[in-house]
Amino acid sequence: MRPGQSLIFFSLVTLWCCQPANQAEEGAVLGVSPERKGIISVNKQPEAASAFVLEWGKVKMPLSKYANPEVYSGMAEVELKDFRQLIGERLRLLHKGRELDVEFIGIYREESGRFSPYRRSYPGFEQGRLAEDVVSAFRQGARPGDVVALWLSSPSVGIKVQPALIKVTDPFEPYSPAVEVPQPRFDGGVFGFQLIQEPGRRPLLRIDTTAESTRHIYEMYRHNRLYKIIHIPGFQTHQRLLAGRGQLFGPADIRRSALLGCGHDLLSLPEFTAFGGDEARLVWGDMLAEPSSGNYLLSEFLSNLRAPLHLMVGERELPIRSFHLITHGKTRQPALYVADSLQTPALIKALCRLQPASTVYFDKIVVEDEQERLLLFPQPFAFNIGAGAGPGQEKD
Repeated sequence: MRPGQSLIFFSLVTLWCCQPANQAEEGAVLGVSPERKGIISVNKQPEAASAFVLEWGKVKMPLSKYANPEVYSGMAEVELKDFRQLIGERLRLLHKGRELDVEFIGIYREESGRFSPYRRSYPGFEQGRLAEDVVSAFRQGARPGDVVALWLSSPSVGIKVQPALIKVTDPFEPYSPAVEVPQPRFDGGVFGFQLIQEPGRRPLLRIDTTAESTRHIYEMYRHNRLYKIIHIPGFQTHQRLLAGRGQLFGPADIRRSALLGCGHDLLSLPEFTAFGGDEARLVWGDMLAEPSSGNYLLSEFLSNLRAPLHLMVGERELPIRSFHLITHGKTRQPALYVADSLQTPALIKALCRLQPASTVYFDKIVVEDEQERLLLFPQPFAFNIGAGAGPGQEKD
């Protein structure tokens, strides 16, 4: 894999009314009883962090396996001044705290729109440190926005790190969320069953067990003790398979959770499928996500906090009865709020403390149709707050 390709792979993230709130005000840590497990989203990430860690100066980069045999990678972001210090520091590859032997294969500055690439294959490397000529070249040539790729291996344990990426922070770079919302198409056919396969959870089959059209599917799984079957009358979906990788955040990603409303047993709800070829969009005051928004100024975002949400499919509005709201950003770990309304004091306070370069995700939205049935809406949305917060700044 070329260094440029590896970068693409891994790129695959106030106002007067805002007063600090402590964790108690935001809501208690969410405890979920067995019958309410469907409330919490179970989700994401290609691979969990392994027991391998790359330690370079003060940077400790967990490595994740992404290819066979035993190929690992990782990424960290540092300020320019820290990178210039880092490049001359000792580098160690650790497995469960034990230092491994390292063969340094190459160090490359990735090509970007601003700077040409710079590469050193098999550079001088002794006692965990790069040769002085390499250190000097990268220290002097470092610029904001650089991505430096390290390629190395540990012959004794047979692993390769291809690559470990060090991103040099660019304060003027347009904000791009680390987790992008998917854009599934809902203009195809519908199916009468759905398999849910999520890491660490029992596989699920959602199906109408009495429907003749899917009787053969039901018969395939009804005696398989591995699967839990959930009967939903008249069940239909556009997505036959939901796997952990297709979700936004997993339980291990969420650092805080708060239940601010009644919540719903999401797994037992039928799914909204009446798109009719129309696109979905979420309107929040003057802000629009379809399914992701552009970058709004922090001042714009805060001015819309108390505005109502409108979920539109074409020209049709679907009343929102509950949702999962997740906040995440460059300086903020993911936090989950299960709410029935935006106008919850604890939720408003949490949103009010967001900083530039943050994203607010709406997922697991429950809507109501004309027959007053509750339906799970299959599309998440994201509102992005750009890195700049000054008045009059253009959206990215």
